[in-house]
Amino acid sequence: RFRNKKAFQPGIMVNDAMKVAQTTCDLFGLSSDNIQYIDLSNRASLVKYKGKNILSYLKLAMLQVNDLEFKFIQFVGGDVNSHKDFYDQYGQIFSIFVLQ
Repeated sequence: RFRNKKAFQPGIMVNDAMKVAQTTCDLFGLSSDNIQYIDLSNRASLVKYKGKNILSYLKLAMLQVNDLEFKFIQFVGGDVNSHKDFYDQYGQIFSIFVLQ
């Protein structure tokens, strides 16, 4: 079903977005200048989850590597939502693939 498609924006649930992005740069010899950090911990995002409007607070670190953009997603607070549920169940793991 996913043949001939390429993932270009994997999202990875982590417990410290900036630290994991920096470690990824160090591991692969990438410049940390490639990291874009977005702290949404003081600004709630209103999202719909299981039919309810809930608030979610996240920190994101995005790392661009050629055509591939990794999103490291850190849940920091708010109502229980898909990010928190996923992290609680699976821990640090790939969670999102956007296919083209």
